[in-house]
Amino acid sequence: TCSAGFNSFTTIVSGIGSVRGIAVDGLNGWIYWTSSDQGTGARIERARLMGGDRQTLFVLPGFNPRQITIDPVEGKVYWTELELDAVARCNRERRYTFILKSHIFIPSVR
Repeated sequence: TCSAGFNSFTTIVSGIGSVRGIAVDGLNGWIYWTSSDQGTGARIERARLMGGDRQTLFVLPGFNPRQITIDPVEGKVYWTELELDAVARCNRERRYTFILKSHIFIPSVR
């Protein structure tokens, strides 16, 4: 919940490490994010927009996921991979693959 003056808010999910990218799937009621944390490693996670039902889609040791976007109709999640200069995709079965060649320009704050 956020007031008109943006002085109050409600936390949907906490304890998620260093968030690098966020995407909202309003059609299906999910919020997705990428995070990197030296203690827990890189992750792609999601939770319900109203909070709860937090799910880890992937734990990605040795990777550095950044921006993320959703195709809610096709059920696909796309994210950029900083260390490999690549874009990855996963489907509803949580299988992922890199879909673009390495050495592409991915704008990101390092």
